Amino acid sequence: MTTPSPYQGDEPYVFVCYAHADTAVVYPILEFLQEQGVNTWFDGGIEAGVEWTDALAEAITGSSRVIFFASPNSASSEHCRRELVYAQDEARDIVAAHIATTDLPPGLRLALNNRQAILRDSLGEHEFLDRLLTAVAAPQQDRADIRAQTSQPISTQPRFRWFFWAAPLLVVASLVTWFLTGPTQTATTSDLIDNSIAVLPFSNHSTDPEHTFVAKGVHGTVLHELTRIQDLNIIARTTMDQYVDTTKTLATVARELRVKHVMEGTIEYFGEQMRLQVSLVDASTGATAWAEHFERPLADIFAVQREIAEQIANQLQVKMLSPPVDEITGSVSKEAIIFFMKARNITGNIRPGMPPQFYTFLDAALEEDPNFGLAHGLKAMGLALGLGYQPILEKALDEQEDIVIKHADAAIKFPDSAGYGYATKAMVAEQWRRWEEADRLWQLAILAAPNEFDILDDYARYMAFKGEAELAEAVLKRTHDLNPVDRQLDMALATWQGDLRSALAYVPDHQPTAKIMLLVALGEKEQATALLQQIPVAAVKAPLAFGVGCYYFSRVDLAEQAQPFCDGVKNLDPSVWPPPALRHANWLAAVATGDLDKVEQAMLDIENSGDMMGPIYIHFLINPFFDPVQNHPRIVTIRHRMGFKGPVREVKSSQVN
Repeated sequence: MTTPSPYQGDEPYVFVCYAHADTAVVYPILEFLQEQGVNTWFDGGIEAGVEWTDALAEAITGSSRVIFFASPNSASSEHCRRELVYAQDEARDIVAAHIATTDLPPGLRLALNNRQAILRDSLGEHEFLDRLLTAVAAPQQDRADIRAQTSQPISTQPRFRWFFWAAPLLVVASLVTWFLTGPTQTATTSDLIDNSIAVLPFSNHSTDPEHTFVAKGVHGTVLHELTRIQDLNIIARTTMDQYVDTTKTLATVARELRVKHVMEGTIEYFGEQMRLQVSLVDASTGATAWAEHFERPLADIFAVQREIAEQIANQLQVKMLSPPVDEITGSVSKEAIIFFMKARNITGNIRPGMPPQFYTFLDAALEEDPNFGLAHGLKAMGLALGLGYQPILEKALDEQEDIVIKHADAAIKFPDSAGYGYATKAMVAEQWRRWEEADRLWQLAILAAPNEFDILDDYARYMAFKGEAELAEAVLKRTHDLNPVDRQLDMALATWQGDLRSALAYVPDHQPTAKIMLLVALGEKEQATALLQQIPVAAVKAPLAFGVGCYYFSRVDLAEQAQPFCDGVKNLDPSVWPPPALRHANWLAAVATGDLDKVEQAMLDIENSGDMMGPIYIHFLINPFFDPVQNHPRIVTIRHRMGFKGPVREVKSSQVN
């Protein structure tokens, strides 16, 4: 067999990702491509003495596209997966050439989603080579443009290097196998979630009761580290918070949450030190599978959580990423950790409209340690969820977005916070309708944080308005399994399935708008009216709140009560509120009239402005259960033109009065 030569030069070339075990098949194909004038680079082109990962990264960045020779060998290769994740992060087109029948793992199926696939076994040798040549010889990006992107050595860009030592992550495609089960159902052994664990809130054994926040904070950091174990299913913190000071037995907790293992622990904080005792219990036998005692400075919490996660992974025989500890978060001071814990204890999940104290604590943590990745990640995601809908205050919208991206980029530098950084940038990209960029960033977020509830929840929403109904529902079910006592997830899943009666039963008391929406959809105008009349217009200040009030009062034929809200939309001050919030409030007011022309014009205003989309606007577009105007072909056409492919969903006819 002749060995082909890797390309060395300044012309466009194709990066080759393959398993060395497939050399006998791959090399003849590369010779064919080179004979046809296609420049190919593979790892034989790395010079002696050059850092291997840096050379691969630089070669991928400088390539015009990537060929992945898919086979059982390459599908199980950690090196191939790292190269593909990095290629996707660099936005390189990937051509998947299947040289053998291959069942790709979930993580690779996600990374290669919507990529070209050329199947050798089904095409035959001649057509396979012909199609591969056509795919890789297509018009390529100008080399000068690529060089402009790589003017600095790749080794000076630490935010990507962790992908090259990170173990492969397998997650999203496997979600379609999950099935929803109620959170308090008594589980048999066959009902339990595989490789599952619930971490009970740690007991505070400090003499100062105010140190409870340290116990909560350490519990949260341990949970976060466990979410990065690729094959482990971790029950979310918001569910576990329901078990603070529980008197239930471990077996009962395990049955309720359908898990096979339960972890419990105690923590004592004194001076600079913490004393942590943790144990892992097999729920089926009650036997302690593992236990450990740590007495360390609080500043070492990230090293401790890493040790705990590694021990759990070993006990349960599952894989986890193995970066050096100092590359997880950088060197974080005790003071920064305390501020971070206080911020994280304010709320269970990151959501729009986080309280100001949340950001005050995060800012204090970052002032102590500017390289605190998790603090950057949480701040970026919280700000992104409200981007375009919060008052302008002292910063214009573009300045607010710059701040969000700055914190997201800082989070991406560290593996434990990279998922938050990528998810934040994905949300910003989708808000501005940069769909291809959003797709790539969401995939990277899921690969970086396969079990992080906040990220999975937002990813499910994104899949829904893209029209990926099966995957959206599977991800939503997955988030339910990870957070089974969160009634908002029960509500979202039931709503998605058109079972609005069940959804109504799950609505939390602090979400009257959701309850009103469902009541109107079900034809329960009397109950909806009673709730609407409890909303004092004098307390309403935000544009979308005025729009929602105008819309719903109009939907239940209460024109007199609707008028103050509709007038509020007209009187909004553009010096206080950013344009996206104003335009979306106007859109809701237009929908309230039921006038197709006005609704169409309001949507055209949003489309032509290039505005950010906003979570509430997206919610209405995805779930137009009871609004015939929103289902009109003229409106659907604009919706699709703007990138929203979510289906028009219908209420089960038996539920409507």
